[in-house]
Amino acid sequence: MSSSSQAVHGISSRSGSEHHHGTRTSGHKISGVKRGRESHGQDYYYRQWRRLKKVVKDLIFINSSVCDEVIRVEEKLARVKEERRYLLRKLLQFQSVTDVAALTVNSECHPAPSKSSKSPVGSSAQDQTSDHPGKKTTKKKAAAPSTASSISEPRKKAQQSAKELLAESLQAKPKKSKSQSNRKTIPPMLLDSLGRPVFPMVLGDLTLHSIGEIVPDRSTFFTHDCIYPAGFCSTRVYASMTRPEEKCLYTCKISDSGDLPEFEIAPEEGTEQVLRGSTPNECHLQLILTINAAIGTDLLPAVGSGADFFGLNNPVVQNLIQSCPGAKKCAGYKWIKFEINKAETNENMAVGKNDPTINIDAFHRLLAQVA
Repeated sequence: MSSSSQAVHGISSRSGSEHHHGTRTSGHKISGVKRGRESHGQDYYYRQWRRLKKVVKDLIFINSSVCDEVIRVEEKLARVKEERRYLLRKLLQFQSVTDVAALTVNSECHPAPSKSSKSPVGSSAQDQTSDHPGKKTTKKKAAAPSTASSISEPRKKAQQSAKELLAESLQAKPKKSKSQSNRKTIPPMLLDSLGRPVFPMVLGDLTLHSIGEIVPDRSTFFTHDCIYPAGFCSTRVYASMTRPEEKCLYTCKISDSGDLPEFEIAPEEGTEQVLRGSTPNECHLQLILTINAAIGTDLLPAVGSGADFFGLNNPVVQNLIQSCPGAKKCAGYKWIKFEINKAETNENMAVGKNDPTINIDAFHRLLAQVA
């Protein structure tokens, strides 16, 4: 091979190698750009994820602080409500005391001038008034005889009139007693740190487990005398429906069935039936009739006292129900005022202690008399 051909072959080989190297470097550059774009996209989403994570973390801290603030505000509201009730009771007591004191003072002081101004009349007053003719002179002359008996008689009359006025004022005071007649005393209530009552609450032979929620927008959930909260639950020990001589624990519930409340008396024994009705009296009457059928005679009167059996007429329960939200919206309900008496206890708050249709001991006494 000649030298010219070798030279041509060398140039072609160098150009081929240079062309191959150029294509390789350009391929590396393209792949690097792609990797840079991918890494840039990953960094963007990573930053977004970090930002969202920080936002969520901040929201969690804000939520916890808001919850703590709500708890503090509830505690303050509970304390303020208790202080308001205490101040209202003190104000009512102070008003009643001041009214009685004012009436007694007025009755003792007011009639005295009218009577005493006529009685102590001396001879000098007669000499001064005798020169002036008229009705006044006749009145003074009529009062002229100044003896010990004539002076003591007007005083007695003044005292009698004061006593009469005092008696009338005390008899007239029952205008306030219309509200006082609707006032009941209750024992101090055991509350938790947030001012809420502690359940279960034992009230004699009744145990209260839950008050429930008031439904003020439906008139079937309250009457003139009672409010029927949905979710109310209490228990009571009474005679068994199948074996009346034995005791049985009954659970009384009020549930929301739509337009009407549903009342339920469920025995602890699974073999006995659950009594349901649209009123508490209906459930209680079913219980009485079932027990009479088990005894074989009409021992118990066929009159339902469901509100007493459920515990809705218990003063402590009534106070708790009236303290629930929505109680004031129950139109037509007769509001009851309560006073806290430290001498009272929950055991004394039992209703129907001598009623054999409610109290198990009274029922057993009646059953022993018949046997």
